[in-house]
Amino acid sequence: GSPEFYNFFNSNSPYDFVFNLSALKHVRSEKDPYTLMRMMRVNILNVEFLTELLPQRGSKRFFSVSTDKAVNPVNLMGASKRVMELLLISKMDNLRVSSARFVNVAFSEGSLLWGFLRRIEKDQPIAVPKGIKRYFITLDESALFCILTAILAESGEIFTMKLEKLRPVPLVDIAVRLLEFYGFEPFFTEDEKEAKSKVRELIKAKKWPIYLSPPDTTGEKELEELYSESEKVDHQRFKNLSVVLPDKSYADSISPQIIQGLKSLIERKNWTREEIIDLFKTYLPEFNHLDTGKFLDERM
Repeated sequence: GSPEFYNFFNSNSPYDFVFNLSALKHVRSEKDPYTLMRMMRVNILNVEFLTELLPQRGSKRFFSVSTDKAVNPVNLMGASKRVMELLLISKMDNLRVSSARFVNVAFSEGSLLWGFLRRIEKDQPIAVPKGIKRYFITLDESALFCILTAILAESGEIFTMKLEKLRPVPLVDIAVRLLEFYGFEPFFTEDEKEAKSKVRELIKAKKWPIYLSPPDTTGEKELEELYSESEKVDHQRFKNLSVVLPDKSYADSISPQIIQGLKSLIERKNWTREEIIDLFKTYLPEFNHLDTGKFLDERM
């Protein structure tokens, strides 16, 4: 939505396909009102800007990436992406729009697995939330997923991978395999101080401390979902993909309310985290905020 992008697009359009892969995708982005509003601008308001600009400039198709956290969201990152999905559906008659619900891209920058690598580089203990499992795909798979969705989806559809084609992986298993790759044996502890105090002597003994932290950070499910019970899903069209079919009347009842509420807060030039949370609680029935007041970046 910036002037630079607007001028760039006007100078080079039309494009047959436009891919929006930008996102604030980490749950911890909701910890303060400023980063949180930036997430709303990137994940929702900039997408609205594009859905209005592209038809005027002759673009034919618009893809905007989503996330598995948009299904029955318990955090504001997921809720913002769910509103983005509904925004796309509300515009489906004016522009051929589509989205894909990503699972976790393994070792993507800023992710927990990426953090494992950084900690190993710095001779620091690895922290893993106990009992948490996630679905993963590779970077190449994620790129192919976007391209296939943009080409094959009808307007308003959301593509997901079929659950039976995925295997949820405990995060602790990945930490163990990674340490074994580097030639270390895991040393498990639920005591953060022990993990920190013993790290040097353990590394000398070719062991590495894994701090098993409580799974109590804001907005973290034990296991993510790819579609909800209330959605109509086509499992027959493709072998490895499922298609969430659009419900335009529902989308029209949700996205304009939240978008207008966000714009009103921005125009006022001051807002609180709680006001943004209340806005989503009021207008997005699927949103069940899990707010513990704790965030991953506050952990060891």
